[in-house]
Amino acid sequence: MASTTLSANPMLQQFIRFALVGLGGTAVHYGLLLLLVELASLTALYASMLGALAGAVVNYFLNYRFTFASTAKHRKTMPKFFFLAGLGLSLNALLMWWLLTWPLFSWQWYYLAAQIMVTALVLLFNFFANRFWTFRSDL
Repeated sequence: MASTTLSANPMLQQFIRFALVGLGGTAVHYGLLLLLVELASLTALYASMLGALAGAVVNYFLNYRFTFASTAKHRKTMPKFFFLAGLGLSLNALLMWWLLTWPLFSWQWYYLAAQIMVTALVLLFNFFANRFWTFRSDL
């Protein structure tokens, strides 16, 4: 029954592929971070920035082919993708700030609980923004 539901819902399949690609990009980010800090003695800040950039590039190309099967020119999709990546980062920062500084129901959020909720929201934002703008098939 579950596999029938999954195969009957192409958007759900796409979302799962998008989330898996995101995990792959995160693995590249963290792997490069560890390699650059531990083996190349680069500072954690610079290593993290390079890892994040490498992860974003991996995410772009995997989403282009695997998630959205895009045939659009990279010069159209790539700027949109990286614009949305920056917007997602900003949204993450804004939501984390809001959850951690504004008292909700007279208590402050534990930072990991807040990050889990924010990650889910940013994941949804990124998926739908990329699906309906970056990799929209009729553009």
